[in-house]
Amino acid sequence: MDAEPLPALYAKWTSEFLGPIPRESRATCDDCAMCARPGSEDEPETEYFNPSTKCCTFLPDIPNFLVGAALKDSDPAGAAGRESLNARIARKEGVTPMGLGPTAVYDSLFKEAPEAFGKSLEMLCPHFLSESSSCGIWRHREATCATWFCKHVRGAVGYEFWNKRLHELLTAIEFDLAKSVTLELLADSNALTALVETGAWKLEADAITLEAIERRADPKSYARIWGPWAGREEAWFIQCSEIVDPLSFADVCARCGPNIQAHLRLTKVSYQRLVSPPAPSRVRPVSLRVLNAGPESTRVGTYNGYDPLDIPNAVLQQLYAFRGRSVDEAVQDIQVRTGMRFEESLVRKLIDFEVLEEESP
Repeated sequence: MDAEPLPALYAKWTSEFLGPIPRESRATCDDCAMCARPGSEDEPETEYFNPSTKCCTFLPDIPNFLVGAALKDSDPAGAAGRESLNARIARKEGVTPMGLGPTAVYDSLFKEAPEAFGKSLEMLCPHFLSESSSCGIWRHREATCATWFCKHVRGAVGYEFWNKRLHELLTAIEFDLAKSVTLELLADSNALTALVETGAWKLEADAITLEAIERRADPKSYARIWGPWAGREEAWFIQCSEIVDPLSFADVCARCGPNIQAHLRLTKVSYQRLVSPPAPSRVRPVSLRVLNAGPESTRVGTYNGYDPLDIPNAVLQQLYAFRGRSVDEAVQDIQVRTGMRFEESLVRKLIDFEVLEEESP
């Protein structure tokens, strides 16, 4: 199986409790699947990303141990990424012992202007390398950037696994581990008090203040939350990484709260659906949102606004045959009437992309 490459730390952990995860080969970062191809600019109802930003218009909340892992990575290919991290640390924007988080201004813009996603240069991630159109900290990317895909091989099944279950699990792990190592290293109670009182302990963005608008930190508040580590932030993050790097997944669970177990169980169930899809016995067509009707095929909206599906009209016209009967009966009826053979893989794809839905017998 061609496995999806995850950051090394997360790949080690997922291999311990899941196994190889199928590659999302349709979400091509190097040749962005969301950028318009020559001659496709005028396709109606189709959304495209800006080639100068791709999907990197999101400022990640990077936990302390991943910041440290990226900073201590000596690979020359990661030099530009390390510089981008050091630049954020030097500006002191959203920099706390818990990690590097989005500023209140950025967070507000991201939530209030969702149409800017994938399009606005003003929202471009500071770790995006425009020269190579790539991520400078790809090897150490956090949960959202590691699990977000614009398109999925298995449609809604892949979306549920990556964008929901595994994302929620890894996010919860990041949150709990960042707290765990902070408690272990931050002996100064005044600094811990400041972390809790400012909301940084919950990885919340600061309030929108004059300093936030002008992209600078309040020096007194910053000094309070860092305590004796102020001015030694890089050393702090590397120390956090040194604690987390050797941990097995069992060690991770021991350090994290009980909610991790709930996310873990749901992730395992979703993984089994992803790698071992059950053969449905009964399905039915659903109401479709037609985006573009052509003479040979029809483009319809699916589980994800970024992943429409082109269905041959000959196939679309036979979906009614699945109403009120088993899949085997519907497939046989279609073949007798039209000579068309609905293979199991076709039925599965139509289910995955929510054109057909499973129903109880």
